[in-house]
Amino acid sequence: MPEGRPGIPAQLKRDVLVEAGHRCAIPTCRSVPVELAHIDPWATVQEHTFLNLIALCPTCHTRYDRGDIDRKAMRQYKANLGLLTNRYAPMEIRLLEAFAQAISEGHPPNSTLVVPGGMAMMYWYLLRDGIIEAAQLQATVAIMGIPAQEGYRLTAKGVDLVQRWFSAEEI
Repeated sequence: MPEGRPGIPAQLKRDVLVEAGHRCAIPTCRSVPVELAHIDPWATVQEHTFLNLIALCPTCHTRYDRGDIDRKAMRQYKANLGLLTNRYAPMEIRLLEAFAQAISEGHPPNSTLVVPGGMAMMYWYLLRDGIIEAAQLQATVAIMGIPAQEGYRLTAKGVDLVQRWFSAEEI
């Protein structure tokens, strides 16, 4: 830390790390370990604030400092992260990340992801908000009346959300 710069208060650090799930806030990365970065440089703002701090892995932090990731994108990543983490549970966010990964690997946006059965409650808000929908699987075994597997796919609204989130556009 540069001389004369005060440390970031512990509670503020904790809040920023919790917002990002203790992972890199860049949705295409999500690596660990992480460090805190100022979106607007410390030299300019001379203060530590929640809205100006973001959790980044060392690689993404270096890329940001070098200008490979611009400030506008970083602000949007921060804003999108706040919206998503305030609305959706970590399991729901991970499902969206899995859809994004599948799309980036060339799978069609409406591909079905198969998850263990009995998971509908874990994806409640995604289902309720019309981001995902249940997909009929060909055949599945039921254990005590609960299907061993369930399928979900993105709706058109969900495809738009994932594409905007991973492109650093407003969601």
